[in-house]
Amino acid sequence: MLALIAQATTFGDPFLGIAAITLTFDVVIGLITFGRILGTTSDDLRAVQAMARVRHGYLQIAPYLEPYFSDGTTDDLVGVMRTYRVPESGLRGVLYALSTSIGMMAIVVALLCGVLAGVLALLVDLDAELAFAMGAASTVVSFVVAGAAAGQNIVRDQASLEVRFPSVPTAPAPNGVPGHGSDPGSGSA
Repeated sequence: MLALIAQATTFGDPFLGIAAITLTFDVVIGLITFGRILGTTSDDLRAVQAMARVRHGYLQIAPYLEPYFSDGTTDDLVGVMRTYRVPESGLRGVLYALSTSIGMMAIVVALLCGVLAGVLALLVDLDAELAFAMGAASTVVSFVVAGAAAGQNIVRDQASLEVRFPSVPTAPAPNGVPGHGSDPGSGSA
């Protein structure tokens, strides 16, 4: 659409105005999508935790099944993250984070914000170099803000997990059942 308008307006102010309106719409849709992806990530975390509880229940009934489970059997953060197979840190961790739905949406929204900032700068008659610099700065700031918001959301969700079967065995429960909590590879069932 913008290409057709550009041909008719020769990239003048009318084109920049229409581009700004279109990009604003795209940024709003991107932010709404980003928020929804954060919500579905919270839902997914709860579902993974529930499946870990189911696997833990299977191991309580039939401990000999332990070698057949490749995902976590504890419902604490260690067990849940084992299922996600999140790299510990470093470049692999960064690349993993960028390849998630949240990471990809943060990149898209940040780039849209940058282009919108550049277009708005051109609309107020700033020179192209300054408009480019403003667009680049806006991209970086938008990405950092989106990353911080996502990180806060993830940490909050992880902290809110109600743990019933931790990785580290606990004292016997009041009903006499020995400490619960094992994860394949921990040596306890």
